[in-house]
Amino acid sequence: MKKITFAIMAFTLAMAMQSSFAQLTGRDAHLTTRDTLPRRDTLSSQKPEYQKQRQDYQHERQRLESERNRLLRERQRIDHDRERLSRQLDSIDRKHGVEKPKKPSFGNRVDSTAKVVGNKGAELGAKAVAGIKDRSLENVKGPKGEKVYVDKYDRRYYIDKEGKRVYLKKPKTKE
Repeated sequence: MKKITFAIMAFTLAMAMQSSFAQLTGRDAHLTTRDTLPRRDTLSSQKPEYQKQRQDYQHERQRLESERNRLLRERQRIDHDRERLSRQLDSIDRKHGVEKPKKPSFGNRVDSTAKVVGNKGAELGAKAVAGIKDRSLENVKGPKGEKVYVDKYDRRYYIDKEGKRVYLKKPKTKE
């Protein structure tokens, strides 16, 4: 549409310049604007074709935009559902005491291995010290079957997996 309008304007300007030149020189212009301008019926015959193309383009664009919006809404709904389900699963896990498994990376494996080795060393060292320093009770066991020791203040304790002393009260011992 713009190309046609621009062409008509350019052509009209050229004709105006030609007629001004003819007036200045005193010659008749062999072409007049009436003869050279496209007729109204030829413009109207081209117009519906361009309108049809423009309408087709607009309809296709609207269809694509509505499809895009539909897909964006679908994606937002899926993301919302995923978050909601994740929260529900987390609450169920917390309710039943299930811990999420951590992704093992090299650093995590080194850390966990170091902790296991350190805890085992601490446990063995504490048991060795307790065996030398305090007396052990052969007929009494801890909650998980650990050896129970008595210190110089007659307090009973056992050594846990981390090498720490856990002091016992009388009912917790198995005799």
